[in-house]
Amino acid sequence: MKKYFNPSMFWLSYAFIIYFVYHLYSHVSQIIFSSDYSFIWTDLMMMIKPVIAIIILVQLIILLKAINIKGFFQSKVSSCLERISIFLLAYGLFCFLQIQFSNAPSFEFAMVIFLSTLSYSFSQGFKKASILKQENDLTI
Repeated sequence: MKKYFNPSMFWLSYAFIIYFVYHLYSHVSQIIFSSDYSFIWTDLMMMIKPVIAIIILVQLIILLKAINIKGFFQSKVSSCLERISIFLLAYGLFCFLQIQFSNAPSFEFAMVIFLSTLSYSFSQGFKKASILKQENDLTI
């Protein structure tokens, strides 16, 4: 069976997951151990965005493993891409809220929405291709 991705792709994804977990831990520990802390909405968004990023990276690892095992045109690949697009859309929503509450740059918001749209369109293409592949497998 041909492998499409080498193990360095997985290790890089694991490294990003560790980075986001550390970022989340450092931000939450600053909030918990601060004696004069007052709750700000942007802090909540700064805690939720790394969690969504971790979920997206886990879904990416699941996607890469599914492609390595079964190939590109499978229903699991399209469902993983759909889940990634949904989580990217949620991440984009929090980026939009962060723009509204503070003067954050809007590049991250635009990039995330573009990637969400792109992954959703790829998922629909892979879904149709997997249906065509199943029909061709049945006729042979």
